[in-house]
Amino acid sequence: MSYRDIQKHVAELYGLEISDGAITHITDKLLPELKAWQQRPLEALYPFVWLDAIHYK
Repeated sequence: MSYRDIQKHVAELYGLEISDGAITHITDKLLPELKAWQQRPLEALYPFVWLDAIHYK
């Protein structure tokens, strides 16, 4: 996703105009955290709940 795409997305969702510099600064701060999250060890088990229902009148 390019910086222009991010600008358009933020403008559409929140009505905010953000400069390229601000987006660059924010993404530069986030990238190390995201890389660390991607490289974390995975758990052996991930529990989940599956809900299914049929509703009749």
